[in-house]
Amino acid sequence: MSPSLPLLSEIDEAARGLGLGASAPELHGALCGWLAGGGGDVRDWPARVLADDA
Repeated sequence: MSPSLPLLSEIDEAARGLGLGASAPELHGALCGWLAGGGGDVRDWPARVLADDA
């Protein structure tokens, strides 16, 4: 049996708890873009992808 994935609401709750300021769909898109662009498996990928230089 394959492991179950977390619910979207669980991911949103975890993101808010970590103060990420991004929803689960935003995190999914950012991770897909990061990996498709050749980004490595690093712990701080959200900071690298979701950084706002403004």
